[in-house]
Amino acid sequence: MIPFYLLDNNELITIDYLVIGGGGIGGEVSYGGLSGIATDGGGGGAGGYICSVPGELSGANSSPTSRIFYRRGDAITLTVGGGGSNSVLGPITALAGGGGGIGGYSDAFPFPSYNGGSNGTGGGAGNNTSPGVGTANQGLDGAAGNNVSRANYQTSVKAGGGGGVGSSASNQNGGNGISSSITGTAVTRGGGGGGVVGTNETTGTGGTGGGGSGGKVLNFGGGGGAINTGSGGGGGTYYFDNGSPDTFFGAGGGGSGIVVLRYPSTAEIIDRIGPGLVYTYSDDGTWKRYIFTGGTGTIKF
Repeated sequence: MIPFYLLDNNELITIDYLVIGGGGIGGEVSYGGLSGIATDGGGGGAGGYICSVPGELSGANSSPTSRIFYRRGDAITLTVGGGGSNSVLGPITALAGGGGGIGGYSDAFPFPSYNGGSNGTGGGAGNNTSPGVGTANQGLDGAAGNNVSRANYQTSVKAGGGGGVGSSASNQNGGNGISSSITGTAVTRGGGGGGVVGTNETTGTGGTGGGGSGGKVLNFGGGGGAINTGSGGGGGTYYFDNGSPDTFFGAGGGGSGIVVLRYPSTAEIIDRIGPGLVYTYSDDGTWKRYIFTGGTGTIKF
């Protein structure tokens, strides 16, 4: 990646950044009362994580990225991705997290299962499906589900968790995130969502950094990824065996992403920020910080 600097009156100003894509949704599907059908959703993967802060980690535990070079008057596009959407800072794109896969069984017709999505990180797999994989230097892989039989499905199914930016998912648990202090306080972001489990299994936990917890057959659905962390949502569940109640609990949505800029207080403020962007600004005498939490628009140095 090309260096990232700001040329201000012939002085090169170093700009640090953190860009996180929106987290993936947990897997879910409902067949609305068709008897003899059950589904389980894998956890959504976290959005890709790209960090340039020296001494910190970028996604998949890689070294911090380089900076980019800009001069006064240059304008770039900035987008904060919602759940399932990319975040963008000029030429830098943090990919959305992969959606959770869907497994299950059907007595009525061949079951259309879905693998976990591959993107910034990988979505977790459902029963008898495959997990998604992450993108190099952005995030890691989702986990596989188990291959439980129809007879043991209600009690023992386990869908895989979604990948995190700091670790791959493990069984039904989402992968963990990474901590950054670019905002002035250490915050962990980018956890994967947990996968659905059967009634006798331990609930899938969301990864550190805001991953949503997984659902449980006949009990509850998946939790949402935390906002502005890019974390994945937990998987949802549908169950309607012969003679049982029709029970659907939805998946959790992916958490929105974030874009953070930090540079020395001696430099000037950003000249123009598009009205479509939601942000906060602070200056502690050492660093100017812009924390973008929503929207899309153009910024001009």
